[in-house]
Order: sequence, then C-alpha cells, then structure tokens
Amino acid sequence: MCSGHHLIEFLMVKWALKCVKLLDGFSLLPSNKATKLSGNIQLAEIVLNHKQVEETSCL
Repeated sequence: MCSGHHLIEFLMVKWALKCVKLLDGFSLLPSNKATKLSGNIQLAEIVLNHKQVEETSCL
C-alpha cells in the first residue's frame, strides 16, 4: 500500500502536475488545536505543468 505522500507524487507525474507551494499545516492551526493532533499535515498548491503537457500531447 502506498503512503499518501507517494500516491500524491505518483498522481502529480501521471497528470503532469507541479507543486508550487508546500506548507506545514500545523503552522496555520491555533496552538490549542495543534497540541491535540499528531502526525503530519501538509497543504499543497498544485498547478498543471503546461510545458510537460504540451511536450507529451504531440506523441
């Protein structure tokens, strides 16, 4: 089974997506909420990689 991180990387390559910003989700939470959570929270801004799509669409 793939972890969430590896699945996201796989889909980004498959669909020609590019991560333009990655944030630690805990940094956006109030401290009283963040202390009740564990694990890893990441927020990503993902866009279509137009250059890669143009290169592969001609095949």
